[in-house]
Amino acid sequence: MFSTACYLYDRIIAGEAHLVELKQQGLPMPPRFCEDAPTVSGAEEGWEVPSEDEVYEWLQPINANAEFSSICFVVALLYVERLFVKAHVPPIASNWREVFFTALIIAAKVWDDVGSSNKDFAKVTQGAFTNKQVNQMEVRFLQLIDWNITVQSSMYASIFFELRAMCESYDDDEEEPQSQPLGAARPLGLSRAPFNSIWPCFRLLTAMPHLRLCGSGRR
Repeated sequence: MFSTACYLYDRIIAGEAHLVELKQQGLPMPPRFCEDAPTVSGAEEGWEVPSEDEVYEWLQPINANAEFSSICFVVALLYVERLFVKAHVPPIASNWREVFFTALIIAAKVWDDVGSSNKDFAKVTQGAFTNKQVNQMEVRFLQLIDWNITVQSSMYASIFFELRAMCESYDDDEEEPQSQPLGAARPLGLSRAPFNSIWPCFRLLTAMPHLRLCGSGRR
C-alpha cells in the first residue's frame, strides 16, 4: 500500500512540474478533471502538495473499508497514467484524490468484478465524496480516456515491477519507509521494462484465472 502511495506521490510531483512548464512556455493548461478539482498549479493557487505519508494516510482507511485487491491498485495506477497520456490530465495537488479514487473504483468494477454501486463506494470515503460526485467523476474519467479500460499484460507488468522495486528497496533499508524520499520525480508515462524481464511476470499473470489481461487468452 505504501509503495502505491509513493508511486502516486511521484506522479503528483511530476504533474505539478508539468503545469509549471506549460505556463512558462505559454501553452494552454490541461482540461479540468471535475468542477471541484481545477487544473491549477498547487504552488500558485494555495493547494498543498501532499507527502507520501499523507497520500498513504488518505488511502489506507478507504482500502480498509472497501478491501480493494492488490491487482486493483496496480490497474488504477495504470488508468492514472492513461488519463495523462490520452487527455493530458495529470494528478496534481488539486485533483489527485478525485483522479485516483475514480481510477480505483473503475478498476474494482472491471478487474475485481465487484457488485458494489457508486453509493457504496462513496460511503467508504467517509464523506469525502457524495454519490452524485462519484457518478460524475466516473463518467468524466471514462470520457477522458475514451472509455478504454483495456489493460495489456506489458503495461501491467511495467507498473507491477516498479511497485515491487519500491517494496524491495524499503525491505533492504534499515529506516522506516515513511522517511525515505523518492528523489527526483520521474516523467509521467509508463516506464518500459525489457521484454526478457516482463516475460516471467507475464507467465505468472496469465496463470491467474481471475485476471483478464488483453492478449492472455483468459476471460
